[in-house]
Amino acid sequence: MRIVRRQTCEAKFCSFLRFDPNSSITTTQWLKDHQLARNFNHHYRSLSETAILQHLQTILQHQPDNTLAFKHLCAYLQETCYWVASRFIHQYSLPNQFHSSVDNLIQVFKIAEAETLKLDKLLHRLQQYDPQRSQLKTYLQKWLKSAIADAIYAEYRIAKYSNWGLLKNSSATALRKALSQQGYTPEQIQTYQMVVELFKSVSSKNQPDTQELDVIVTLYNQQSHLEITTKQLKQWLDDCIEALRQYEQQKCPHHYASSLSVIESNQEEQASFSESNIPITPQSDHSFPTNAEEFQPLLEEALTYLSLEETDILFLHYGLNLQQSEIATLQGVNQSSISRKINQLHKKLAQLVTQPLIEQKQMNLKLNYKTLPKDAVIMIRDWLEAYFKQPIFQQLAEVFQLQLNESNQTCLRLVYGGNYDGNQPLSLEDVAQELNLTVEELEANLTQSQEILQQGVVTMLQEKEMNSLVMKQQKISDLVEEWLRERAIYSLLTPPQKQT
Repeated sequence: MRIVRRQTCEAKFCSFLRFDPNSSITTTQWLKDHQLARNFNHHYRSLSETAILQHLQTILQHQPDNTLAFKHLCAYLQETCYWVASRFIHQYSLPNQFHSSVDNLIQVFKIAEAETLKLDKLLHRLQQYDPQRSQLKTYLQKWLKSAIADAIYAEYRIAKYSNWGLLKNSSATALRKALSQQGYTPEQIQTYQMVVELFKSVSSKNQPDTQELDVIVTLYNQQSHLEITTKQLKQWLDDCIEALRQYEQQKCPHHYASSLSVIESNQEEQASFSESNIPITPQSDHSFPTNAEEFQPLLEEALTYLSLEETDILFLHYGLNLQQSEIATLQGVNQSSISRKINQLHKKLAQLVTQPLIEQKQMNLKLNYKTLPKDAVIMIRDWLEAYFKQPIFQQLAEVFQLQLNESNQTCLRLVYGGNYDGNQPLSLEDVAQELNLTVEELEANLTQSQEILQQGVVTMLQEKEMNSLVMKQQKISDLVEEWLRERAIYSLLTPPQKQT
């Protein structure tokens, strides 16, 4: 699912992204807020995008109750919320919590959108923003990504320690140990393990409904050649839950107690996330450096200790945005194998990176990737993504300069980079008029340019002997689109001279 890029300033500050829940294939559309449009035409029509943002920020700092200014800013951040949510879904390989990856994207988008609606937090972030260091969208993306991670971790933690979430997320080994500690016989444990496995395979959410319980009973009776009732099944599952609670409490009493207090304030069972897929930890009490400048040389050195196969996996995952299942298909292995390898690489990098810092600061800590502070984890992942995408984006910059003609460069720069002053976005109609082209001719020019850029990525993959990736046309197209939209520095890529 992709969104149409808003072309004009009015659209950016006056429209909101909405999903059509009634469509069999979820679609998106930009809905204009007519009140905002009238206000925009009255106050901002002649201003650039940068000037509008500065004006809105100034208004909200002095008049935080100015509803129109706040809504303009929220509308502007809609695209940022979407792209942050989209990248988060791909990068963290979230399990299918709902019915499809589209539903996951919508839910994560709503988390980011809700964060922008918190005026105090938004103003606090804007006050810390330094326009000399980065663009506003790039700056806010890091904040929203962190907010999404916090929200998902909170939801995951609640679900894992709720009754049915605990049962669904527990391994067979943990269940066996828990039941054994409660004095159940091996025969009883085997029976309980069987019904729990049936529960996991049948129940689509944490808490099974009556129909699902009936299905479990039917399957159990068929496989065991015994007859049990739904009431008896429910009692067995309750016994397993109680045993697991006792086992978790003995194993990790402090974490259990803090999580339990959260559950008591939560009225509904929430869908669970797999622990292996969400290696996001709460804030640690200890002080640990999260400065990128301290980590960067250590990360660069740590990568030299990886094998070619390990580096390729990270390149596929972070550089090309391939999900674990896609990497597994390319390499002819199970998805669980790739998941395990990536987790092992995370741990290996964490050890190589943190140990020198711990020794340097004389810190008595034993840290790994899962126990690092959340900010450090996100920073390391951001660095890995930037590191493995850098050669791809460098290749695109070279293709832009060396293989695209002046007409191609001019069209891309005006459509994606703004006008000749670099701060006013232009619609396709405006660009076509500026270049004395029809819209159809402009679109054909853009398509030709994008195909040349995509071929540049294909050439790089072939040089890396990754020929199987050449068929991943959509991934390559997405990377080119990301570079054009957010990473290309058009002022450094042979900026065209305005014709007089």
